[in-house]
Amino acid sequence: MATSAKSTCICLIILLILLVVFSSIGLYFTFTKEKKMVLESCHNMGGSCLEFNHCNNAYQSRVITRCILARKVCCMKTEQVTKSLD
Repeated sequence: MATSAKSTCICLIILLILLVVFSSIGLYFTFTKEKKMVLESCHNMGGSCLEFNHCNNAYQSRVITRCILARKVCCMKTEQVTKSLD
């Protein structure tokens, strides 16, 4: 009788450990799922999608736009201000 109770206790402990492990794995993947990237419209900001070599760095938008889907950059009509820590 003592060995039966002992093996039942060991099985319950193993089951509890597996429950904790699988629950923690599920929670990890629930909270770390990828967030969708929000892309701004270049045309709504007053720019246009151009090839990288046709737009000066100073005029490139500092916001991620839909132009990247076409492998282009959003070229604005005015210079975009960048803050430099140098």
